[in-house]
Amino acid sequence: MDNLLAFFGLREDPFRLTPDPHFYFPSRVHQEALHSLEYIIKNREGFYMITGEPGTGKTTLINVFREKWKERAEIALILTPRLTPDDFLVTVFEALQLQTVGKNKNDLFRELKDLLIEKYFAGRFVIIIVDEAHNLPTETLEELRLLSNLETNKEKLVQIVLIGQPELENRLAHEQLRQLDQRITERIRLQPLTLQESAAYIGYRLGKAGKNNVRLSARALRRVYRFSRGIPRLINLVLSRTIMAAYIDHDPSIHERHIIYAIQYLAGRRTKRKRAGYKTTAFALIALLVLSLGVFGLVHVFSRSESGKDKGNANREKESPVTTISSSTIPLEPHAAAIPEQVVISRHPVYATVKYDTVNVRSAPSREAPRIGFLYKGTRIALLEKAQDTDGTIWHKVFEYEKGSGWVSQEVLSLEGDANNPS
Repeated sequence: MDNLLAFFGLREDPFRLTPDPHFYFPSRVHQEALHSLEYIIKNREGFYMITGEPGTGKTTLINVFREKWKERAEIALILTPRLTPDDFLVTVFEALQLQTVGKNKNDLFRELKDLLIEKYFAGRFVIIIVDEAHNLPTETLEELRLLSNLETNKEKLVQIVLIGQPELENRLAHEQLRQLDQRITERIRLQPLTLQESAAYIGYRLGKAGKNNVRLSARALRRVYRFSRGIPRLINLVLSRTIMAAYIDHDPSIHERHIIYAIQYLAGRRTKRKRAGYKTTAFALIALLVLSLGVFGLVHVFSRSESGKDKGNANREKESPVTTISSSTIPLEPHAAAIPEQVVISRHPVYATVKYDTVNVRSAPSREAPRIGFLYKGTRIALLEKAQDTDGTIWHKVFEYEKGSGWVSQEVLSLEGDANNPS
């Protein structure tokens, strides 16, 4: 594992599947969900619902929220929603550190109300988060509605967050759950990433894992997007195996062929080696080595024989140009130019980090220039060129391609080292 990470200039695995808040990618819809959730909690407005297809980042989003609010709130996270109403209540009470042994339901509700009032006057919040809420029995959903009746004359004493797949929306539309549906103050559905957001997502995670040497061809990026449909978990899944394939190939560039091998592995099919020079015995030995190292799981890997080197290199030259996918990648809006086939990065670029949640990228060093995309807070970018507009504002070019370039105001950047003087 260490050798693989060092090869690509990484400190840690950028595409592991665990919902780690450190790798939270602040896309437009995810930031909207996080901000609206915080608004509902601060204003004690009761129910909030987040839905989305599997792998769209619901759990990661909630983990980010919990990390931000752990000092301000008592949070009961329920991960096993297939519970009867009584079992569900016991789980909630235990998560809030209330004793349940030897007490009936009335006793529990009385203790819960006392706790909520105590926390309310202490300025703290009590939040119940139910993951996989689409699996809740109807009777348990109704019990949740009764819990939300605990309130003052003006505000709810407990906020309830429902997280689930789109089936949850359909269930709440049924007549028997109409009262609960009417109490949901805000609801949002997480959408898959666009192609441009997927490119930014990949670069963001690589940047979080350490300044990297990974290069991804435009064709490979599009292949990843077609396979994943913009679902972050699937992007992680295919790229975790793709990076291993490129590493075994001793290639710092990820090409379309590496993506294809990874997809075929995930589909459970044997890859037919069409190019000369790949030896079955070498593949078996490398696969066993990879398994013993525990690197990204078992993957379809390959080794180039001495007799096939020239042919392999010739084929590689015919592939599409390489786009540097790093923390400086810009997600363009739908009306903007397509993803460039070649991003030009200076040989020894200097760097800066974005200071604000979302900042504009413009087609020229001027506030009047059209906005062609945006960058997210914490993104580390290479500064290629510096310019000053008529108002005295300093601008930095952050990428260029055959149809134009992208510029960001220095006001929204934290400069590193000699970043004031990029060449």
